[in-house]
Amino acid sequence: MVKRVFYIEKEKFLRSMFELALRAKKAEVYTVETLEDNFYLIEDLKPEVIIFDLESCQSAGPEAMEKLLSYSKTSHLVQTGVVGSENTVDPRVKSFLAKPIVAHNLAERVLSLID
Repeated sequence: MVKRVFYIEKEKFLRSMFELALRAKKAEVYTVETLEDNFYLIEDLKPEVIIFDLESCQSAGPEAMEKLLSYSKTSHLVQTGVVGSENTVDPRVKSFLAKPIVAHNLAERVLSLID
């Protein structure tokens, strides 16, 4: 089954790396730089997985973060952040990927978190 993945990350290189790695595994991947004004995409696409960088999303404000976290009812939420920040992950987030993220086996690591 093809997984639909939505990725929110301000760093263009990481967005591109995720997109290439996951598309190689036949996932549908949609990426955006910020959370602001992109909820309509999440509503339309209904991704099975939402991967987000906390730093990239916090600038949208607490209401937007709460709305993002509310998608835990329908999507598997994966947060990315620097090593050590996994202790601050909201309980609605199912998985955590520590930065720096390396390309080696990236798709397999992400897909194993959500299977």
